[in-house]
Amino acid sequence: MCCKSSVLLVDPAKHEVQMKIDNLNVEDMFDSYRLNRLLDVFRCELWHESENDLYVTFLASAVHLGARHPLRPNEGEGLVYGVTGLCLLYWHC
Repeated sequence: MCCKSSVLLVDPAKHEVQMKIDNLNVEDMFDSYRLNRLLDVFRCELWHESENDLYVTFLASAVHLGARHPLRPNEGEGLVYGVTGLCLLYWHC
C-alpha cells in the first residue's frame, strides 16, 4: 500500500509578536472563548491591519521556559505565546 501526501504551501506570516502573561496557564488557552478574547485585543486594538490573518504560532508555560513559580499556588504559572500576522504591527498612541 502506497500513501501519497501533498502539502499546500501558503504565504507564511511575516511578523510575529511574543508576549508573556503572568496570570494565565497554558490550559486556559485551550478555552476558545479566552483565546478569542485575547486575539480580539490584537484584532481590535493593536493590530488592525492583520485582523483577518492572525493566528497563534507559539504557546508554552512560562515556568517551563525558566520563569519562577508563583508565590501563591492558586495563581497562574504564566504563559508565553506568539501571535503572527502578515501586516506590520503599528502601535497606535
